Amino acid sequence: MIQHIDLQAILRRSVSEVYRDLVTRPTGKAVRTSIEAELRLAADAPVLAVVDFTGVGCVDHSCADEIVAKLLLAGYGYFVFRGLSDTHRDALEPVLEHHGLIIAVDEGDGRLDLFGAAPEEARAAFQAIQHGGDRVTPATVAAELGWSESHAAQVLDALVERRVARRNADGYTASLAA
Repeated sequence: MIQHIDLQAILRRSVSEVYRDLVTRPTGKAVRTSIEAELRLAADAPVLAVVDFTGVGCVDHSCADEIVAKLLLAGYGYFVFRGLSDTHRDALEPVLEHHGLIIAVDEGDGRLDLFGAAPEEARAAFQAIQHGGDRVTPATVAAELGWSESHAAQVLDALVERRVARRNADGYTASLAA
């Protein structure tokens, strides 16, 4: 199940009709609490949630920490972030780095990218997953990247543990694939 989370709508519903910016820790907590309530409604299976920043003005560090970091650390499911501007990324990056977190970002052109505390090997494996579709195995990643199969399996499993990739019956897939 893919769940769409419109941050601007949640902000307006949770805090104020006139707010466009995610600033202050109390605002972040109110928005995160609303998101958590929506995610709990779909808790019968691991959720894939697309968190959409489109229409959100600025985001400060405290809101980035309160919303994004705490949602990721709570382990609700898999998240893909969409509509991130450069200013959103500027606020998110130090928070993700501080917590050692990575996120999958929908770049709007049909591809996902990793953002945050992702080592280059993780980024390369993530791109290989996207190139291979939903049947990527450690052997296919190893062949594409010139790694051993066991090393590819370790990197892929780390992506699954960090919830930016999923394991399915045929191999691995990027987190946006349903």
